[in-house]
Amino acid sequence: CAIPQLMAIATLVQLYNNPLVFTSVVKIRKGLACKLMLNCSDIKQVEYYFSLFISKIEKKIPKYSNINNKQMQELINKSKQLFN
Repeated sequence: CAIPQLMAIATLVQLYNNPLVFTSVVKIRKGLACKLMLNCSDIKQVEYYFSLFISKIEKKIPKYSNINNKQMQELINKSKQLFN
């Protein structure tokens, strides 16, 4: 079952590069959790949501050059290759 992994990556989208992590509780919305549970009944939907969340994380990577940003971009590229 891939739903826990989808929830985890959805949570990572909320956490990545988010300053609210240090001052408040950051969670995924209940509606998104329900949507994932109801819509991910086949592998194509799971792949769609994984690639969607990966692209959302990619958009949050700062554009300035930094070793952490480069490593994160490499991980994103490797993850994208899994779905192509």
